Amino acid sequence: MPGQVLYSQTNYLKIFLLALFIAMGTTLFSCVNKEGNKQKIDKVEVVTDTAKNETTIGKALINNKDSPHNIQPPPKVDQVKFVKPKEHNNLKSEKIDNKKNSDAKVEVYAGPTGEVVSKTNAEFPGGIDQFYTFWGKEFKKPKDIYIKNLKINISFAVEKNGSMSYIQSDPVIEKTLENEIIRVLSVCPKWKPGELGGKKIKMQYSLPIVLQ
Repeated sequence: MPGQVLYSQTNYLKIFLLALFIAMGTTLFSCVNKEGNKQKIDKVEVVTDTAKNETTIGKALINNKDSPHNIQPPPKVDQVKFVKPKEHNNLKSEKIDNKKNSDAKVEVYAGPTGEVVSKTNAEFPGGIDQFYTFWGKEFKKPKDIYIKNLKINISFAVEKNGSMSYIQSDPVIEKTLENEIIRVLSVCPKWKPGELGGKKIKMQYSLPIVLQ
């Protein structure tokens, strides 16, 4: 390449750099203040812009477009209610003892506070038929009294210890006959006493008797 061409390119580069410095100097020295006067710039600071992170404290805004989430109530539980039984409640159930020839009955009642109370009747050993058999063998007709197929109802009590005690007769009978009935009851085998709530009690009965 000819040397003249290289020399021309070098001159163009120098001229470009010189023009650039002149433009920069003119720009720096042509700065004016707020009053319109030229002001010299002593130094130039490079400020780094820092991003600000803002945090909002308080209630969050709710977008009206968001669909509300309904909270379902807990399932309803039926209350358990206890009802006080009426006083003097009627007989709830009745069953007959499964023992052979047994006339004892168990009655179940509801007590005043709702508890179950069982009542067991007194029972003659072997059943009531055995009592009539004993009566027919033991009873002795008084000699001075005339009786022929006399039907009476004898009321008696079975004590807690199983013994029998005379109460009365219906219709009213003569004293000698009454004394014989008392004697028969006094020698009678002991009954199984009645019970109420598991406790032995005194119970009253009335039985029809035919005197011959």
